[in-house]
Parts: sequence; C-alpha cells; structure tokens
Amino acid sequence: MSEADLALAAALKRWSGQLRNAGMLQKDQAERLRWSEEKYSKYLNGKLRITAPRQMVPGFLAMVAEWLGEQAQARARAELEGLAQAAHAARPLAWVADELAQLRSEIGRVRDDRAAAEVQRRLAAALDALARTESTLAGHGEQLAEDQWELGALRWEVAELRERAASSITARHRAGRDVNAPITFYNGPGSGPGRRITPARAVGGIVLALALAAAVVVGQHWYSGRTAAGDAAVQRQAGKDLDRQTVPFQVVVDGPDLRRYGVWTFVLDRPLTRAEQAGLALFKPEDLAGVRAYLEPLGARLLPEGDAPKTSPNTDDPAMKSIQQREHQGMVGGDSYRLHFTSDRSSSVTIESIGITDVSCSPSRAVSSVRAPSAGEGSVPSVFLSVAVPPGTPAVELDDEGFAVGVDYFAHHKLDLGQAITPGDIAVQVGGITGQVCSWEFRVDYLTPEGKFTTKVDNQGKPFTVEALPAHVSQRLLYDLGGATNPAHWANCDKEPAPCLPV
Repeated sequence: MSEADLALAAALKRWSGQLRNAGMLQKDQAERLRWSEEKYSKYLNGKLRITAPRQMVPGFLAMVAEWLGEQAQARARAELEGLAQAAHAARPLAWVADELAQLRSEIGRVRDDRAAAEVQRRLAAALDALARTESTLAGHGEQLAEDQWELGALRWEVAELRERAASSITARHRAGRDVNAPITFYNGPGSGPGRRITPARAVGGIVLALALAAAVVVGQHWYSGRTAAGDAAVQRQAGKDLDRQTVPFQVVVDGPDLRRYGVWTFVLDRPLTRAEQAGLALFKPEDLAGVRAYLEPLGARLLPEGDAPKTSPNTDDPAMKSIQQREHQGMVGGDSYRLHFTSDRSSSVTIESIGITDVSCSPSRAVSSVRAPSAGEGSVPSVFLSVAVPPGTPAVELDDEGFAVGVDYFAHHKLDLGQAITPGDIAVQVGGITGQVCSWEFRVDYLTPEGKFTTKVDNQGKPFTVEALPAHVSQRLLYDLGGATNPAHWANCDKEPAPCLPV
C-alpha cells in the first residue's frame, strides 16, 4: 500500500462526509455512495483490481457537482484526480505495463552491448516486480481472475520482449561478422593462371571498352531526343488526370458554434427529478457554462440557437412566400458553421455553390426542456441551408438582422481560390426540422480549368447532425425574470404556465 493510496482514501472519505452532511442525498444517491465506499475499501484490502482508484474518481466528482455545486467539484477534481494519478503511478502492475511499452519501442534501436545489457536489466526488474506483486496479492487470501490474467499477460510480454531483445543482439553481431568475412571470387571460363594479361591483350581490351562506351553514349542521346517530347506530353496528361481525380482545395469546418448570445435550450430524454430541478436554483441563465456543467452529466444536450429566416408577413414576393411555406412545413433554425477554403493550385479554383446532401432524419427522443429567455441578438450568418427542403435547394441569403433577401445566395456570390488568391471564408447556418434529429454532409460544387466537379465535406468521417425541439414535451422549465412581487426563479411550466406563454 503506497502513501498515494492512503492519501486518496482519506480524500475520498472526506468528500463522502461532505456529501452526507449536505443532507440532500436521496435513497439511490446514498446507496451509490455506500457502494463506492465499499468498492474502494476492497481495493485498499487488495481484493479488487488495482485500476480501481481512477475508476472511483469520476463517480465522486459527479455526485459532488450534483449536490455541492460546480465550485466544490472544481476543488474536488483538483485534489482527487491528482491523487488518483499518483496512486496509479505507484501500482506495480501499472509501472510494469508502462516500462514494457517503452522497452517495446527501444529494443529495435539497440546498437551496442551496453544498451543491450540495460534492456535485459530492465526486463529482469519488471519480472521481479511481477513476482513481488503476485506474492502480495496472494497473501491477502483472495485474488481476482482479472488480476491473475493481467499478471499472466505481463509475464508473457516480458518473455516475448526478452526473446526479441536477444534476437536483435544476435542479428547485430551476425551482421558484423558477415561484413568482415573473407570474399571468394569466382573464376569464369578461360580465367586463371593460364590466361596471363599481356600488353597486346591489355590494349585490345581498352579499345573494345572505349568503343562500347561510345556506342552507349550515342544510343542514349538518340533515345533521349526521340522520347523527351513524348515523356513531357505524358507527364502533362498525367498531371491533368491527377487534378481531375483529386479535390483541388482544402476545407476546414469550424462548428457548430456553441456560443449562445440569445435564447438557449437544453433537452433531455427523461424528466428532471424534483431534486435535479432544485439544483438549477444555483444558476442564472447568463451562466451558460455552469448550467451546461450541471445538466450534461444528467444527460442533457444543448440545442441550436439560430432562427429560421425572417420574412415580412405581408410580402407579395413569391420567393419570400416559398420561405414562409417551408416554415409551415416544420423548418426551424439550426447550428452555425464557418467553412475555411484554401488551395495551393497554380490554376484557378472557384467555389460555385454550397449545399447539403445525404440527409437522414429520425424523431427526437426529447421529453424535457430547460430554456432561458432571450438576452439579446447574436451575429447572423449570411447563408442559410435547411434539411427540411430537398437536397439541391439553393441557399437562402440573409441580411445582418436575419431577414431573407434572396432565395439563392450563390447566384451572385462565388469564392475564388488558387493563384495565391486570399483563402475563402464563409459562415453557414444549417436549420433543422421540428421534433427531428437529422444528419447530413455539405455538398460543394466547384469549377477548375478542367471542368465542373462536386465533392462532399463531412465531420471528420462522420455526418453532421442537427436536432430541433419537438412541438410538445412533457416537461418544460423556463427561467422567469420575475417582477416587483415575484423574485426571479426557474419555473415549471406545468405548474406556472404564465411565464411560459408566448409573448
């Protein structure tokens, strides 16, 4: 048992006491705490797999955040995670595993006898540590199958590395002997003592060698002149073919933008308990980071904050009416992304349009929402796409206030890349569908001197996703700013419908 183990045990016991003293633990939380303490006690007695310290800490941190708040969790994390790491480092099995990982990469670089001896010494020390650990665990009278398996696996790895180290050293010595071995030349037909080199034979050999060399030079010159033009043409054609097959630009997608300047909404797939609702009282809506740190461990996820394009309700423009029709069909706002395009091509590259493709949707499982009232307006991207419309539908153009000014942004906007032109940069919002979780990929149409092409941009091998709040959820919590006789608080809309009514 190391000093780090004892220090971690004391810290966990102290935080357990603070959780109990808070007096807010329900029956299931108290049971979790008791179970955690028993599990760690078994670890201290040598009756549990040695990786237990680092497994214990996350559960304690979650309970500390849940019942003592984020500031207490920050203090607990600073203390417990450091102690858990120290306890892990003090474990014999962890030390052996780390040592073997280093030796596995070092064996191939052994170059002399001293380095080889050092490798063997470290392997012997690892084996000795395994023997001591096995004896210690057996002395407690109970040894789990997992511990036995880990010990056996590490012993096997030590044996394998010893064999590899011995093979590497043997090969190195054998290679040295091969380099210094005597060389025996083969005497071909007509060679040997009976065919002495005379002056006449020497002159004839020199003349023959010069003639052959001249013939080779003349032949190479003739061949090079004959094929140079053809090789250049082939290389040019190969370059064009490669340009056609590869995307002539690079794109980096930043997003979704998780900053929230106005309304923010979290959703969960289950209702919040009374105790969990009470925990919200510690936070105000402007403390988005604190609310997120409190709700996400409970299973909450942050929804997009963007709005669908605004249009005048009295418009006679058919294009604007088509946008209104999309809203009636469930189109809502979404997440904002910023796309950065660069190209190192010497020829021009033009991004002609950006859209979405490969759309797939399924119903949202959200049954509970936590929402804050609007605290202002954020920046609005100038391009709006939506998964609610068929792929290939042009992007809507927005003004700075979010009003639609056109139904095809790329009809008169392009991004020119290549030829040392400034990289292209564009902000795009992708809207969702009410009550749906949808995935998609960006579709980019571009033009080069070789023609028009299309490529897809995904989220590092995965699709992008957007979720929109269902029209009705069973539980709605909204921050009520209050009034002269009513203090600000988190209101349950089922019990206090007035703050939740549309303005």
